[in-house]
Amino acid sequence: MRTLPLEFQTLIIKLLNARDIVHLQQTCKGFNDLIKGNAEVWRACLKRLCHVEGLFWSSFNGLSTDVEYKNACTGIWRFKKRYRKCESSGGDMSHRSESRHLPVRAYGDLAEEGDAEAYEAEEEVICGDPHIKNPHPGIECTYLVPGGRFLVTVDETWLLVWDLGPPGKKDEPAVWMQHRLDCTGSIKFLDVHIVENTALRIVLQEKFYNEVPSYIDPSQLPDDPKTRLTAFHRFEICLPENGDYAIKMQGRLCVARTDNDDIKAAQCGHTVALGVSSDVVLLWDTRGWTFSLWKLPEDSTFYMQQGYLFAITGKGVQVIDFKTHSPRDLVTNQPVDLRSLSPATAPVYHSYEWPIEMGTISRVVLPKSIPASGRVEYELRVNVKNCTHKMHRFSHDFKPESPSSSIPRLLDSSADLSELPWVRFECGNGDWGCIWEDDPDVSNITMTLQGKSGLLAHSEYSDPVSIMTPENQSTIIQEVNVCPFSGRVVFLWDRRILEDAMLEIVDYL
Repeated sequence: MRTLPLEFQTLIIKLLNARDIVHLQQTCKGFNDLIKGNAEVWRACLKRLCHVEGLFWSSFNGLSTDVEYKNACTGIWRFKKRYRKCESSGGDMSHRSESRHLPVRAYGDLAEEGDAEAYEAEEEVICGDPHIKNPHPGIECTYLVPGGRFLVTVDETWLLVWDLGPPGKKDEPAVWMQHRLDCTGSIKFLDVHIVENTALRIVLQEKFYNEVPSYIDPSQLPDDPKTRLTAFHRFEICLPENGDYAIKMQGRLCVARTDNDDIKAAQCGHTVALGVSSDVVLLWDTRGWTFSLWKLPEDSTFYMQQGYLFAITGKGVQVIDFKTHSPRDLVTNQPVDLRSLSPATAPVYHSYEWPIEMGTISRVVLPKSIPASGRVEYELRVNVKNCTHKMHRFSHDFKPESPSSSIPRLLDSSADLSELPWVRFECGNGDWGCIWEDDPDVSNITMTLQGKSGLLAHSEYSDPVSIMTPENQSTIIQEVNVCPFSGRVVFLWDRRILEDAMLEIVDYL
């Protein structure tokens, strides 16, 4: 290779991953001189890493030197190395971490929420427990964009995109984009769909109890005290490489329902599927402003890909083709009364049975975002006697042109589990990790990392490593987002005594 012209050597090196580039740099002085200080090589490596691992390239805007690009490329490597070091020595990853909180409001009216104007980053003792003053107590849900730089938060008033800084930078978080919501009900993320690693499509659920939103005519509501209103808001957050950032509202749909089951959601293109009851899905076309209702297998979990809906049940998977069955009813400002509509039978394109005896599925764990095509991996948690669970991990690479050969494949199964992780996250090269909240000792938050060949059983995990200690015994996890490529974890704490939520950003690199 050294006999080739330098430009050819550089082209070859650009095709290597970060670990191979580091190893190549150590082989001889010639390669070391070629790679050292070569920002072009490390920029190409980072670009490919973003493509392979689904990271947003805009997360690394502002990097320019070879050292900055190299640190971004090797972040996941260094994160795993630090974990293994703590695991082997019994150490605590939180000892060398840095924690940050969101600053006082830099948008809207400072008096809108909490004691923001008088905020100081100091502790106060309440009911015998120390509590940090909280300038944003109303945050209800969060999403850390792949890459670890941008954080989406939602409260009743605002949808905000925060810039936490590129990997390795620990500047004060700043509001990057904002959209005023002015919600009156409780709000949460139902689904986040990644579009070509440049945009997010988010479906928010706003649940009303006795309130009626201003855009609804109360005289048009069903005369039934058991009826509750739920509104769905869809937004697109654009974070492209060229910096043309924007928040775009794509539609709103209001539904009147008597069912109290949790609502599920999935997205594909301009279509949103909403599981409005245990066996009914509402298909909402946000471009054509139309909708329709369809009957699904009861208690199924679903996702969408390539224009198909995949309904996961205790018996197997049903693939439903909605591409030729477009919604027909027009969406208006008035709520859709589900009691007055009859769902049609869903058009099943293909069905699969599980290759093993499944039992009762208690939960289906899907990836945070479904790829536009290709393999989807998910876990099935199955109830076992004595309050334990089994976990089965499947992979499904559906090919519409040959559905009979596109069967779900069993990757691995666990032994009986008495504990389940708080969250599971991808960790590069098919590896994955879990965050655990010890029960009943919630004061110790731990993490485990596992290679793709490992089983799911807790006994097969490497030893848990402590990563965080909440501010007191009354504080527990409400949400947690992990980006191991930047070494960044975002906790949303449920502070039960104060009845608020506090956001904390922790950098481990």
